[in-house]
Amino acid sequence: MKKIKVIIVDDDLTISNVLKKNLELYEDIEIVGMCNSTDDEISLINNLKPEIVITDLIRNGKKSGLEVIRKYKKQSSLPKFLVITAGGSELMDTEIMDGFISKPFLDYDEIVRELRLIKKQIEIEN
Repeated sequence: MKKIKVIIVDDDLTISNVLKKNLELYEDIEIVGMCNSTDDEISLINNLKPEIVITDLIRNGKKSGLEVIRKYKKQSSLPKFLVITAGGSELMDTEIMDGFISKPFLDYDEIVRELRLIKKQIEIEN
């Protein structure tokens, strides 16, 4: 089984660590990197070439997650972005998001379902 290569980006390290710990329980998911800043996110995407980035839209009070998504959507079809955020509907840009889950979240199975759906979308596109 080919694993889904994922990067987690959130300015809350506790959320990132708990998410990583829970997603690693699924044998078809591989967390290839984690970070909490926009610069690190761009570096990880460029260097690790993940299929999917799990990202928050607002980091340290700025809409930097949304800016990163827009940047990569202009360049390529990969990576795909699963947004997990507490941001309001004014931040939603469903044209560029590949999946969305609201914070707070407790159902890791829901996140895994979203990751698997996005992976199927990638396979169809290729």
